[in-house]
Amino acid sequence: MIKLENMSKEKLDAIGTTIGEAYYAEDDSMIQTCFQTKEECILYFQILVKSCYNMGILYSISPKLEGFVAYYRKNQLSFWRLLKMLYHFRKAGLSASMKAMGNMHPGWIEGNQKYKKEKDFVEVYMAVVPREYQGNGYLHKLLEDPFALARKNNIPCILDTNTNLKALKYQHCGMKVIDHKPYPNNVDMYTLEYR
Repeated sequence: MIKLENMSKEKLDAIGTTIGEAYYAEDDSMIQTCFQTKEECILYFQILVKSCYNMGILYSISPKLEGFVAYYRKNQLSFWRLLKMLYHFRKAGLSASMKAMGNMHPGWIEGNQKYKKEKDFVEVYMAVVPREYQGNGYLHKLLEDPFALARKNNIPCILDTNTNLKALKYQHCGMKVIDHKPYPNNVDMYTLEYR
């Protein structure tokens, strides 16, 4: 696993485009509801990738960039960094998309409330394997480091996802569904844990 460093804005935008296109191509009710166009979805992931990169939490399997994972420990991210990311979403004209996500997914907040009481945890914020690399075990590889960090510190590793297929993939990697809630527009929220 390598931490992504010394990357140009253009390379980060290319990574965000790859991720945005992958998400938009999926049969994902949340993405289809929150983003009116493919371009909006790509812009969202370009900002997300740059924010994760600037926070120092973005990794890939190798320099070939077969997949991407952003993860952190509970107290690693400051409120101001998250606020800055929201500012960039708004500045880019994605306020409506962010509002739609917030309205559809209070489950993300509710699902993680149980962990607010934990002294510490590892959260996988994003894990993505581009289509051309899927089916080769890369999701397992992406999760090895966050799982190892959780094991080493005897703390849980958590993540949220919004489709049954994704939840099944994470379960195949060793996670357990600890919360599942259906929401309007055929969206389901799953909180998963690795201990």
